[in-house]
Amino acid sequence: MGCIAASKLRETQLRFGRFDPFYPGDDIRKILGEGNTEALRSWLEQASRSSLGPIRGFARSIEQDMDAVMNALTLPWSNGPVEGHINKLKLLKRQMYGRAGIELLRRRLLAMGC
Repeated sequence: MGCIAASKLRETQLRFGRFDPFYPGDDIRKILGEGNTEALRSWLEQASRSSLGPIRGFARSIEQDMDAVMNALTLPWSNGPVEGHINKLKLLKRQMYGRAGIELLRRRLLAMGC
C-alpha cells in the first residue's frame, strides 16, 4: 500500500477511534513473496493480537491451513499451469455458450492446444 493510502487509513482509524499500530498490508505481501516462513509465523502472532477483526480472522484462517501455506512457501511446485488450462477452458466455454454443438467446441479446444 502506498504512503498516501496508508496515511488515509491511519487518519480514518484515528477519526473513528480504531487505531491499530499493526498494519499488515505490505508486510504480508513481502513475506509471502520471499517465502520467509519464520517471518510469517511472527506476522501471524502480531495479526492474532490486532484490534481489527478481519485481520484476526485472516490470521486464523491461515493458521488453520498452516501445512498447505508452509508447503506453498517452501516447495518448488506450483499448480499455476493447471489453473492456466482451467482458465482457458472456462473462457472457451463462456465464448461458446449458445453456439453450435460439440464438434465446433472440439475443434476450438484442439486449436487452443488444450
